[in-house]
Amino acid sequence: MKKTISQREALRLKKRVKELEARDYARSNRYQSSYPGGVLLGNLGFSESEIELLGMVKTTYALGHHVIGKPNDDGGLTLYAVKP
Repeated sequence: MKKTISQREALRLKKRVKELEARDYARSNRYQSSYPGGVLLGNLGFSESEIELLGMVKTTYALGHHVIGKPNDDGGLTLYAVKP
């Protein structure tokens, strides 16, 4: 048997659902401006000896490509330039 609720209660619940949906949407799209459709997993820093690699990554983006990182067997990260 269903319990009926008042119109006031229904409107309060509807408002609460909208608030929660808006908060969830904002949380899931927090990094939307950084990479549309992507999620930020973390940041890496580059030492002076790796500055050339940073230049390659920047050039890859300037050419309209994407950079994909894949973990390798020795605990490092291998980067690939990929055409969209």
